[in-house]
Amino acid sequence: MIPPREYTVKTPGLNHRGERRIVVGGGTKTDPDVWYYTSDHFESFCSIPDAED
Repeated sequence: MIPPREYTVKTPGLNHRGERRIVVGGGTKTDPDVWYYTSDHFESFCSIPDAED
């Protein structure tokens, strides 16, 4: 199993990373088991259930 990784989701109008992220983990580097989205830099998360479909 691999450690969680985060990816920045660009926010229109900002010239820095902002707070939006996609976080993936588990599985392998090319096929993670779980996918989440956070719009507030890890204060809350939404599961992305069909990310593999």
